[in-house]
Amino acid sequence: MSVPVDSASTKTGILDCLSDRWLSLLLAAFALLLLARCWNADFLFYDDFDHIHLNPQFQGSIENTFRLTPALEYMPVTILSYRLDRFFFDDACSLLLGTWAPAARLMNWVYHVAAALVLWRLLMTLGLSRMTAWLLALVFAVHPTACETVCWISERKNALSALCGFASLLVFLRPRSSWRVPATTLLFLAANLSKPSALGLLPVLVLLDLFGGVEGLSGAAPTRWRPGRDWWPVFLRMLPLAVVSAAIVALNLSTHQHAIVQPPGGTIYTALLTDATILVRYLSHVFWPVGLSAVYYVEPVTSVWDVRLGGCLLTLAALISGTIWLAGNRRRALLGWLWFVLALTPQLNLIAIPYPMQDRYIYLSLPGLLLVIYETVNGMRVRSWIPAKPISFAVPAILAALLSLSAARSHVYANTYELFSDAARKQPQAAHAHYGLSLAYKQLHYGMSQSPAAQAADLDRIRGLQAEQSWAFLTCPDATRQIHFASMALDAGKYALSQGRLDEAERYFRMGAFPPATVFAAPTVRAAALMQLSETELLQKKNEDALSAAKAALALTPGQDDAIIVYARAALAVLKSQPGSDAHQLATDVCEQLKRVGRTSAVYGQALKLIKECSGY
Repeated sequence: MSVPVDSASTKTGILDCLSDRWLSLLLAAFALLLLARCWNADFLFYDDFDHIHLNPQFQGSIENTFRLTPALEYMPVTILSYRLDRFFFDDACSLLLGTWAPAARLMNWVYHVAAALVLWRLLMTLGLSRMTAWLLALVFAVHPTACETVCWISERKNALSALCGFASLLVFLRPRSSWRVPATTLLFLAANLSKPSALGLLPVLVLLDLFGGVEGLSGAAPTRWRPGRDWWPVFLRMLPLAVVSAAIVALNLSTHQHAIVQPPGGTIYTALLTDATILVRYLSHVFWPVGLSAVYYVEPVTSVWDVRLGGCLLTLAALISGTIWLAGNRRRALLGWLWFVLALTPQLNLIAIPYPMQDRYIYLSLPGLLLVIYETVNGMRVRSWIPAKPISFAVPAILAALLSLSAARSHVYANTYELFSDAARKQPQAAHAHYGLSLAYKQLHYGMSQSPAAQAADLDRIRGLQAEQSWAFLTCPDATRQIHFASMALDAGKYALSQGRLDEAERYFRMGAFPPATVFAAPTVRAAALMQLSETELLQKKNEDALSAAKAALALTPGQDDAIIVYARAALAVLKSQPGSDAHQLATDVCEQLKRVGRTSAVYGQALKLIKECSGY
């Protein structure tokens, strides 16, 4: 049973006198502090350029926005919003600030605030008082885990998916009418075309229906499910949403297949065990948002006897059962827990990507947990276990702490180096943190504007720092789950080669050329590693091995000029050291390959010289 509570009786002092308009402006002003230390930063070298400037869906005609593109999520609503930013802000901002990134970041804040305001209305519809709902929406708006969505321009997809997703929940809870299901479906579709993780809101919609909507959740009407009578209408209402979900899953599996890796621990079973520990970590980030990182290392749980699993399951059981028992409205508390967990399901590693947990993943789930927190505190207050006065002092203190933490955290989004040096310091075992930091050093190299002499002096130092991150990446426990494994091995090998450490370079090049079977490596990256491996083995007088590596590189990238040159060099070394009966056939094949090099190629001169050398055999 639920404790009878009149949520409308909750008072919050002077704020009660403010109109909805002023409360909305106040929420927006508080949320603006999330941009306090990065508002004028440029686009991040990591992700922002790939998702915006180099994104083929962002380039060319408007039709490109809606085209399926391999290796990219299908998010036309998000891409369209970037196009609008460029249209309205590019000229003015570029003139004043040198980049339109600040305007794009400000629009992230606009969408985030809009999502919080819709959440405010949604919580009121669920039966919370005006001020209680506003306070929960404010916590959602200023929580430090939201920094990733607001400060990182390429994470706008979270805010847009929440805006459309929360709107779909709000429309679904409105009084029944003929347009409720079509409007809900359109908004749910828009949420998923902003970011596919909005699929997690489908089970929340089902729950709202099964709980009896507003009447059932408020306790005004009993929630009794009669399969023969109630389940069929629910099925019909959810059918269009299920069709949309199936289409979104199919679209993104077809375009994002390269990013799918083995689940943590190797199986769905171990992924489920690991997810229990991840859920507890997410809870800790909500309640104690200190030490947040852009990247996290997750140690897989592979056995039910793992002590970590037992501790996490006990923690979850105690929290869920305790808060529901204490709650003022147990139906809403149960809904909140289910919302928190089920909205996370697209991110819970059953279809795994290299990043098992990220703070942005709980963006759509956070309102459910806030609902649980309110119902628990309210139930304790009604039972007189907590006096009203401490609550009135605690709320502003908590909000002030959250605002301070968010404002402090925003500085890491000022540039790629700040973001990933922070991540590498806090999560040294996370391979992706070292990958991001290596990109930051590349950016330092590309952005050097000093004299050529000064550049030469700094270049080796920067390359050394980048190499350190490559080595750290390759030694991380989760390195083989990263799609950048081969490219990082290639970078490490190049630096070792430049330092004359041939054995070390050969080892790294082999790692890049022959990565573990669980690693997706682009053929071009593997071919580059094979070419470097061939050149390194030539330096070590391993001519036959060099020829084998060169042949493999040419097979991966047939007709590529650089691969042909490497193949010719390796073949010529074999011909010089071991002339045999098949020398003429090898020389003929090499000459045929070299003749494919075009006159406009940068290596055309080398090709001519190699043809002359090989023609003697």
